[in-house]
Amino acid sequence: MSIRSVIVQAPASTSNCGSGFDTLSIALSLYNFIRLSERSDGQICPVETMQEATQRMVEEASLSFAAAAGHDATGFNYEIWGDVPEARGLGSSSTIRAAIVAGLNKLHDEPLDQEAMIRLTTRLDNAPDMPAPRLPVVFVSRERIQLLLATVNMCALLCPRR
Repeated sequence: MSIRSVIVQAPASTSNCGSGFDTLSIALSLYNFIRLSERSDGQICPVETMQEATQRMVEEASLSFAAAAGHDATGFNYEIWGDVPEARGLGSSSTIRAAIVAGLNKLHDEPLDQEAMIRLTTRLDNAPDMPAPRLPVVFVSRERIQLLLATVNMCALLCPRR
């Protein structure tokens, strides 16, 4: 059995646009990367030591993905690196949540569509403006083939129709 892995690139964002703070997010050219590699033992393990809060965030995103996709939770190793600083209002934690959901979705043959991934990461993040700029994300497979997902119209997906 070969180990399947995926690298997800997720952009930072700012949602402090104009007078209505946290109403519109814009993706920035600043990225975090997360590599997920399947494990057969069901454990979720960082490749390098992570903060406990980050581990909880990754586990919560994984369990939520499994429930949304109708799958049993699966194990994986993960690595996080990039240029999005923590605690600076650029959505570092949102990049992690969105990348975990998107990466697991790719590894599980994409059971969730774009709208479902946005709804899930919005619920995980508790902020509807933060996940949408991160989905679409760029995937880089082991063979370094890139797949850019279609652009999402956040308002059409998250706002009720009148």
